[in-house]
Amino acid sequence: MATTGARASKRAYWTKLLQQWKASGLSQNKFAASVGINGSSLSNWNRILHKAGAKIKPIESSPAFLPLQVQKPESQAVSPLVLSLRNNIHLTIPSNVDKAALKTLLEVLGVLPC
Repeated sequence: MATTGARASKRAYWTKLLQQWKASGLSQNKFAASVGINGSSLSNWNRILHKAGAKIKPIESSPAFLPLQVQKPESQAVSPLVLSLRNNIHLTIPSNVDKAALKTLLEVLGVLPC
C-alpha cells in the first residue's frame, strides 16, 4: 500500500500535468502523446481529481517571445581601402584614416594632381 507521502507526490505530479494540459490547448490524447504518457491515464486522473474537488487551472506561462530591442552598433566594421600601385605595390589604408592625410598621400604618390 502506498504511503501518504507517495500518494501526495503522485497527486501533485498528475495535478501539474493536468494544469499543463489545460494550458496547452491540446486535446487530452495529443497532450498525453506529447509528454509520453497514456491518454486514458490523463483522463482517469482528471476524473479522480475532479471528484476529489480539486480545482485544476491552467498554469500561467510566460510569453513565448520576449521583447527585443535592437541597438545600432557603436562602430561598424568597414573594410580598409587597398590601393594597388605600379611596381606591384599595395597600400592598405584603414577606413578611419584622416581625409586630409589621405589626400596628401595621394598627391605625393602622384595619384591626385597637386
